[in-house]
Amino acid sequence: MTEDISFYKPQGEHGWMSNFWPSPIVLDGLEYASVEHYYQASKAKTLEQHGSLLAVDKILFVKGTVDTRRETPNIVCDELIALEQVREKLAARVTVNLKRDEVTEELVTRLRNLCGQHRGKSPLQVSLTTQGGYRIRAIADRSLCVQPDAEFCEKLKSIVGWDRVALGRK
Repeated sequence: MTEDISFYKPQGEHGWMSNFWPSPIVLDGLEYASVEHYYQASKAKTLEQHGSLLAVDKILFVKGTVDTRRETPNIVCDELIALEQVREKLAARVTVNLKRDEVTEELVTRLRNLCGQHRGKSPLQVSLTTQGGYRIRAIADRSLCVQPDAEFCEKLKSIVGWDRVALGRK
């Protein structure tokens, strides 16, 4: 007769056999809290690709998924994004909110010129509030898709006002 030995959880009787057993290891000058920590780190290409972004007190956005299959959920990082790049990397849509009486031919020309100077993949959406209080939303032609970097956002906000611009995911 065989006996099953349970060692998945490090706090059990045979927990010392678990890859989660807290036994630090040092490889290539880096210390890992357990074999599992090293294993997960070795799978990650993110550190090689984005390691230069890591610094004390630096704010980064993590793009990835949460793995909840284990007792303690893990974040599986696909990409690290520096704060300075968030607008460019994460903004999927730029919305300009206008009132009907604010729209002039000059304003439309300025917006068109600005979009032409900052061509990209993010569609420009215009939300127009009528005098009757109705809201009309339209997505501009593909030729007006933009790269919403910091310079574009600053210029757009100087044209239409700070409270009239919104960046969105979808």
